[in-house]
Amino acid sequence: MARKEFPQVHSFLRARIDFRNRSLIASIDRFSERRIRIKTGYPFFKGDTVYLECQVMPDRPLNAQGVVQRCYEVADCNLVSYMVDINWINLDERQKFLVREYMSQFANRRRQNRQEIPLTTSVIAPVVLDDLEVLNASANSLFVATEEDLPAKTHVRMILKTPKRSVIADGMVIHRVDPKRAKEIGRRPGVGLQILKMQADEQPFWNDFVENWCFEQENVKSSA
Repeated sequence: MARKEFPQVHSFLRARIDFRNRSLIASIDRFSERRIRIKTGYPFFKGDTVYLECQVMPDRPLNAQGVVQRCYEVADCNLVSYMVDINWINLDERQKFLVREYMSQFANRRRQNRQEIPLTTSVIAPVVLDDLEVLNASANSLFVATEEDLPAKTHVRMILKTPKRSVIADGMVIHRVDPKRAKEIGRRPGVGLQILKMQADEQPFWNDFVENWCFEQENVKSSA
């Protein structure tokens, strides 16, 4: 069965584009697993090979190669600019994984970037998996280290174990990195989970926990 692709998303990313002995900074207007659309003040030609550098995830830049599919002129506040469609080419497994990880942030309304957060979770349904390490999390999603085969769209019930209290949540598997693929891309195997539902009195606590942790980490980085 063919793997389902994530839908194209609007993007607010900026990228450095190198082509024809030139370098420029461009806004990425659309982002997908097959191509991107950039907005720039400089015209490109169909068939141009470009090299792109973009910070798609925290501390993890995407360096990739593409080829221009088309370029068209648009009017923007009486200024001439160009929309350029660029197809990805020659992506290796690490680059493909990084693109999919960025795209997964927008799947099923997951809008927040995940941060490294030191906590564990236990899955209590449909199987029992105790004390799994959470590699990163946001208020509405997390990635859990496990070699267990939990297919995409599997519904799970889990216990999120924070230092102060445990929170029960219902979720769904969004994607899985199996042990073979994890070895290929230099990552740990596991599953990405979307948080679907929590008890009304537990959701504010979880949101505050994640927000406060991210805020503390930003302060640490600022003072470093």
